[in-house]
Parts: sequence; structure tokens; C-alpha cells
Amino acid sequence: MQFSAILLVFAAVATIQVAAQDRCKRSIQYCKSFDPDTGESTNVEYDHCIQYCCGGTVYNRDLNMVCCGNKVVGVPQNTSTQVCCGYNNQFVVHDKTGGDLCCGLAVFNNTNSDLACCNPNDETVINIFTEMCCNGVVSFAGDTAYTACCGDVAYDRRVASCPCQNGVVSGIPEVYADCCYSADHTVQTPYNKVNESCCDGVNYVTASQFCCGNEIGESATQACCGDVITDAVGSVSTGGLACCVASDGSVAAYSPDSQ
Repeated sequence: MQFSAILLVFAAVATIQVAAQDRCKRSIQYCKSFDPDTGESTNVEYDHCIQYCCGGTVYNRDLNMVCCGNKVVGVPQNTSTQVCCGYNNQFVVHDKTGGDLCCGLAVFNNTNSDLACCNPNDETVINIFTEMCCNGVVSFAGDTAYTACCGDVAYDRRVASCPCQNGVVSGIPEVYADCCYSADHTVQTPYNKVNESCCDGVNYVTASQFCCGNEIGESATQACCGDVITDAVGSVSTGGLACCVASDGSVAAYSPDSQ
């Protein structure tokens, strides 16, 4: 009985060895090593099952050891104690401190989960609760729950806006804001939709003004007659103005309530 148990152990060990050999049958690979003194590269043969190539150097495999980078550019990394940061085909390892955040080649302690990279490719971080990253520029925002970017500046949507998306912040709350464009889009003016309207790139007050053709007129003393702003003749009442075409073809604005 004891002899049978020993045979079973030997058989199990043999099976494991055969399996390991099968896994590593074609494990020979090449690591291109660069010599800075000669400026030449040579292919170094290594056994992938027990070694690895990292940054042009062959290392023996060990528990938790991996390559931070690749075969050509990289450094060994112990995944249990180090974090790997990479940027622009450059790689560095840092000792873990907890909550590690890589931005570019630098590492930051993000234990409170309140940091983010302004740009993953550089070493600038922001506080996600108080700052915005606008076009790669850190901008203080107060409460980021209510903020957005306008060009490289942050603004509070409750009291400001960026309706024309041209990098200019307007003092109109975002919910009421719109952009007034000229016909050729060369003029862009923010306006408040609640009490203003748009006239070829210029905002005007709807309660007291009007758009006639491409110009703004005053409702109290003028009227739009044939796309031309026309001044009223005589006294003007509060009932609004109308246009009168004379027999000679001339046009005048008048007050229907009094004329």
C-alpha cells in the first residue's frame, strides 16, 4: 500500500515535469541588446520560460517581477512594491505609497481619490472637486459639479456661459444663453434668450427694439417698412407703429391710434 502511494507521487511529479517541458518547448527568444560604447546592437538568446527581456537586458524571472515597458525600452518592476509609469516611450518605476496615480512619468498619492491627470502625458494633476483641466490648463472652478470649460478657463454654469464656444465667458447663466451669429459668422455675440433676440450678430432687447433687415430699430419711434427702418411722423402713441405708403411711393411710419 505504501509502495503504491510512492509510485503515485513519482508519477505525479513526472507528469508535472513533462507538462513544464511541453510549455517551454519553443521558449528560446532573442533580446536585442544595445551597446552605447560601440553603438551596435546584438541579439542575445534567452529562455523565455525562466528569463525575460526588458529594455535590451535579459533578467531571470522571479515572483512578481515584470517588465515596465517593453523589450526595447523598459526597466524591471516588482509589482508588489512598485508602480510603473510610462510616457512617450519612456518608463520609470516608483515605490508604491497607496492610491498611486501616474501622470506622465511622475506618481502621485491619490489615496483620497480626489486627483486626476490634467493631461495623461504630463505631470500636472487637478483636484477633481475644485479644479478643471481646460485645454491642458488647470483652472480653479469652485464646485466642479456645476462647471464647464470655455477655452482654457473654467466657469460656473449657474451664473455664466460660453454660448459662442470661442473662449469668451459670458455673464449670462448657461440655461438662458445662446449665441447670435452674423450671416457670415464673422460676428458672434452672446445673448439672453429670456429678453433678447438676435439680429445679424448683434443682440437686442425684444421689449423695446426690433430687427429690420440687418439693423436694429427702436420700437417706440421707428417701424420696419420694406426692410428699412423708418422714423415715425408726428406724435406717437403707445399702441405701436405701422407703415404708410404714399401715392408717390414714399414710405412713412405712423401711429394708427392717433393718425
